[in-house]
Amino acid sequence: MPAILVPSTERTVYFCQVFRMPNITRRHHIIKYSPVVQKENAGVVHHIVAYGCYNKNPDQFIGLSVPCFDGGMPMDMQMCRYPMAVWAVGGGDFYFPDNVGFGIGGPRDANILILETHYDNPEMRSDIIDSSGLQLWYTPELRQYDAGVFIFGNDVTPQQVIPPGTSQFTITGVCHSNCTAEAVPAEGVNVFGTLLHAHLIGREIRVRQFRGDKQVSDFGRDNQYDFNYQQIRLFDPPRKMMPGDTIITECIYDSTSRKAVTFGGLATTEEMCVGWLLYYPKVDLSFCSSDVDRYDQLKALNSPHLDGITSSKQLSFENFTNAINSMTWSPALTEILQMAQTHSNLSYQCFSVETGKNIAIRTSPYPLSLKFAADPQPYCSPAKTDATNTSAKLFNIKLFTLCMSLIAFATALFK
Repeated sequence: MPAILVPSTERTVYFCQVFRMPNITRRHHIIKYSPVVQKENAGVVHHIVAYGCYNKNPDQFIGLSVPCFDGGMPMDMQMCRYPMAVWAVGGGDFYFPDNVGFGIGGPRDANILILETHYDNPEMRSDIIDSSGLQLWYTPELRQYDAGVFIFGNDVTPQQVIPPGTSQFTITGVCHSNCTAEAVPAEGVNVFGTLLHAHLIGREIRVRQFRGDKQVSDFGRDNQYDFNYQQIRLFDPPRKMMPGDTIITECIYDSTSRKAVTFGGLATTEEMCVGWLLYYPKVDLSFCSSDVDRYDQLKALNSPHLDGITSSKQLSFENFTNAINSMTWSPALTEILQMAQTHSNLSYQCFSVETGKNIAIRTSPYPLSLKFAADPQPYCSPAKTDATNTSAKLFNIKLFTLCMSLIAFATALFK
């Protein structure tokens, strides 16, 4: 990988490098990818995403090496956002299932690859030179199915608001049933893995699958989310997603360490609630997500900044964040905003960056009719005992201690 000098003007840097896909004469399948992280930079390379796209004139972009979101990326490359591979700190080599590969080399497959590297540089050092990247393994022996990836969750915008000083605040993203009804074929697709992603104050992430109004499965659950330990969770056997299914992503945050509001955004100190869903066979879908209407949030909070404003179209992001920052947050106000997450209108996104197909979904309220399944009990929890039974209490303590020791051992083993 070409070495770059990591910019030091901000803690968070997303750096993009544009490459030509391998020059092959017939179609191949990527079957594995591996992180190649420069050893001395392991503490600042947080995650790497490879995006692909097809462009009729790729030569003009090959070799581009600039920060991703500072205005240096041409519009064609800003739209080059089909996710091909993703790695985050804590992960390792990734192998596709034996019957699945990611297609390259075909007439309409991606001929450009963008490597987006997220650097977390809290000391804002100016001496970091890095050549980290991803190594792709591909074969001419095509497998039965093409793999696909789409991004789900809550849109990364300042409309995601987490008040300070609360130990549990939930942000929810919805992949609408109308999106999957249009994009997913009648026989469904097979979900074989997910990667869940939040930032520093994320504590839990759950991804629920609904058919009609009933929860039928999970597409991921992390009750002890750790920003510094992220990896793709595989499903064996794969889980079926059918047209018309709804996917609900819940991220729970602990902001007790914060004195100010945390907004959604790209920076490490901002927040996200997103995930990558890996499946086969591939369909024409890249993003399926939602966000809460900013006007509805301020209306629920009875903000004086809405004087003369009747819709989000009249409310800029700047005015919205100023209004939120002007508030004095109390437990009661926090609870009102929490209620607004599921009682406000949602804007939905459902589109493909490969073909430009956009499935229009009307702004509508959160689907309150959904029936959530009970959350499973944790594996290690003390059994209920008679308070007068000393021997039972001692046994319970020993059992719980043993269980926690096994978890500590497994965590150390797989780090």
